[in-house]
Amino acid sequence: MAIKKSRIIAMLWVAGKIVVLLHFYFKWRAKDVSPAAVVQATVPINNTDVTVSMVTAIPGIIHQSWKTTSIPKEFKQWSDSWKTLNPSYEHKLWTDQDNYNLIKEFYPWFLATYESYKKPIMRADSVRVFYLHKYGGIYSDLDVIPLKPIDKLLDGKDLVLARMNVPPLDEKDPDTNWYYVNQIPNAWMASKPGHPFWMHAAKLMMSLAQEKRDMPVEEKTGPIVIYRAYYEYSELQKDANGKDQFSSITLADPQSIFPYSWTPVSSKELHMICSQQSPQFDQVACLKAVDPEHKSFAISYWSHTWDKKRSRYLFWRLLGY
Repeated sequence: MAIKKSRIIAMLWVAGKIVVLLHFYFKWRAKDVSPAAVVQATVPINNTDVTVSMVTAIPGIIHQSWKTTSIPKEFKQWSDSWKTLNPSYEHKLWTDQDNYNLIKEFYPWFLATYESYKKPIMRADSVRVFYLHKYGGIYSDLDVIPLKPIDKLLDGKDLVLARMNVPPLDEKDPDTNWYYVNQIPNAWMASKPGHPFWMHAAKLMMSLAQEKRDMPVEEKTGPIVIYRAYYEYSELQKDANGKDQFSSITLADPQSIFPYSWTPVSSKELHMICSQQSPQFDQVACLKAVDPEHKSFAISYWSHTWDKKRSRYLFWRLLGY
């Protein structure tokens, strides 16, 4: 009799646990993660959140990331050039462990999404929006090389993204759709800390992570996320009179940061000298071709180290092979 009673108590305890878990599950599912809700309410991080969001300038911090503190030789030289041309800026190299710690400590609500990503590049993509939300400054891929001091591009701005030239949309060529939504690379971005755009992008990534369909890295955590978040945020931040309600975003022209485009808008000859994947890669010749008047603040040679096999295939495909 005592054994039956203990079993009944154990079963009731388990049933109670299930009810509680279901309650919180459906409560979470009911949360509004629509773009409008995301823009209207930044997720609180800690007691300094309000203070951080009142910073009025993009701070002098350069964020870059690699798996460990041992950067490959070719990237080390390019990384150091950021310090040389911007000597007053703080430089922060984030490792995989640093990235995990940042999310766990300050953005624990994103940790499950972060840990769900199967590819390292997805975690590297996603975490950069949190560098800029938490600390502000500049995020730059290791293959984005500065050409002159960056201050002039950032002065008076809240957040700066940069366009890359892409082919015009053509209904007869579905490839143009792919290039078009990759026109705002996440390889270089800058902002003051606390800018609500980054939380909009983060919540968008959380929403995409819940979708069951297969999607490429670019769409799940990469430049397509930034493209989509930018246009959603730009519309949602306007009030009934068309005026900005939230911190603004500046979309810099392609010549500023990405004078060389990895898409077919660049000629085959240009790809041969400007792509790091080319056997004829030549930085000097590339710069003469894409920035003859020295207007660019930076350039990327698009090494695409996160998926070399795929990127080499796409490179040779662009050249018609």
